Amino acid sequence: AIERKLGLDELANCYCKDRPRFTREFERAKQAGAKLYLLVENGTWENAYAGKYRSRMAPSALTASLLAWLARYDCQLLFCAPTTSGALIRDILYRELKERLERMPDGRCE
Repeated sequence: AIERKLGLDELANCYCKDRPRFTREFERAKQAGAKLYLLVENGTWENAYAGKYRSRMAPSALTASLLAWLARYDCQLLFCAPTTSGALIRDILYRELKERLERMPDGRCE
């Protein structure tokens, strides 16, 4: 599963106002055994630590939440430019499917 956010502003909102919903989505994916990717456009660790986003959420709280999510849900965090996100999503899904198919004894998904 790929959760795409338009930037650190939107991500901070998910950790503040929408945290219960955001948590439910990640819990549901974890229970289903889904591999999770969190794709954040226009974001960097440097901007997260520096508070370069629109939210009252403190940089220490945002980075702590991000790191907790990575550990708790075994998810991959990817930062990219908006112009790259479509290709990146396509390529992630392609590689995930290819890896799963190659692990199957008869080359088919179950």
